[in-house]
Amino acid sequence: MNSILKNLISKLTDTIPKLTKTDTLLTRIGKNSNITKSELKALGDTAYDTASKYGKTAASYLSSAEAMAKAHAENVKAMAELSLLAQTAGDISSDTADKYLIAANAAYDLKSNVKDLSELLNGQYSITANTSVSLEDMASATSEAASSAAHYGVAIEELSSLIAVAASSTNESGTEIGKSLASVFENLQNVNDSSVTGIFDSLNISMTIMEDGVKRLKTPIELLKELSEVYSSLGVNSGLKDNILSNIGGDYNSNTLSAILSDWSAYEEMLTLYSAGSSSAFEGTELSADSLSGALARLNNTWEDTLGNVMSSDELTTTANSLNSLISIINHITDKLGSLGSIGLGAGLFSGLKNIGKSI
Repeated sequence: MNSILKNLISKLTDTIPKLTKTDTLLTRIGKNSNITKSELKALGDTAYDTASKYGKTAASYLSSAEAMAKAHAENVKAMAELSLLAQTAGDISSDTADKYLIAANAAYDLKSNVKDLSELLNGQYSITANTSVSLEDMASATSEAASSAAHYGVAIEELSSLIAVAASSTNESGTEIGKSLASVFENLQNVNDSSVTGIFDSLNISMTIMEDGVKRLKTPIELLKELSEVYSSLGVNSGLKDNILSNIGGDYNSNTLSAILSDWSAYEEMLTLYSAGSSSAFEGTELSADSLSGALARLNNTWEDTLGNVMSSDELTTTANSLNSLISIINHITDKLGSLGSIGLGAGLFSGLKNIGKSI
C-alpha cells in the first residue's frame, strides 16, 4: 500500500510542474500575439494531440508556438506544427527549427503560408535525404542567408541548392555557409566595387542585361552561372581563378564560392531534388515519431492531458497534499504494527482512498 501511494504521489508531483509550465506558455503566447482567447484555448486543447503526432511533448510544441508568437507570425498554430515536423524529420533542435522557419517566412514575405513553408521544408528535406547534407546545415544556412538572398532576387529553391552544393563539398558548418553566401550575393551586386567589376570586365562578362528594353543588373544566380563556365575552363593553377575567388568571395568565403563555381551541374541536380520533394518531410517523420523516445513522449502527453482534463491545478495540489498526509499516517501506524498489521490496515484504507477528490 505504501508503495502504491508513494508512486502515485511521485507521478502527481512530477506532473503538476509540467501542467503549470503548459499554462505559463499559453499565457505568454497570448501576451505576445494577437491570438484570441478562443484560439488560445484551442491551442491548449490540441497541444497534446499535435505534439504526439511527431513524438514530441506538448511543452516542446508550445515553446515553438511562443517563438512564432514573438516573431509576430500570422499563423502561430500551423507554424509551430511545422517546426515540430522539421525537428522530427531532420532531428534538429527546436531553436534551429524555429529560427529557420521564422527567417524564411520573413525574408520571402510568405505571411505564414503553410503551403509555401511546407514546400520549402519538403524541398530541402528531399535534398538532404538524397545527399550527405544534413537538414541541420540546411536550416542554419537558410537562417543566415535568406534575407540577403531574397533581397537580391535569389529564389528559395536556388538558395537551397547553393547551400547543398557548398555543404557537400566543404567542411564548413551551415552557419558558415549561410554567412558566406550572403556575402557573395552582396558582392555580386556591388557595381561600385572596382575589384568586383574589374573581374567581370577581364572575363568579358557583362553584369547587366537588357530586358524588355530596360537594362537591369543580372541576378546572383545568372552571374554565378556565367562565372562557373569560365572558372571551369581555367587551369588548376590559373591565377585568374584565385582572383575570382578573392575578389568576389573575399577572405573568408572562397571555399563556398569555389565549390559552386567548380561544379554548376551539381547545383542543377540539387534543383531537381528540391522540386521532387513533395511531402517527403512528412514521410521522414515516421521513424522518429515511432521510436522509443517518441512513444515515451506520447505516453507523457496522454498522462498530462488526462490529469489536466479531470483536475485543475488547485485540485491536483489538494489531492497531493491529502495523499501526503495519508501516507504519513500509514507510515506512523505501520511502524508500530509491522508488516502483517499493515496488510489489514492497507486494505481498509484503500476504500477510503477512493473518496479523495470526490468533489471533482
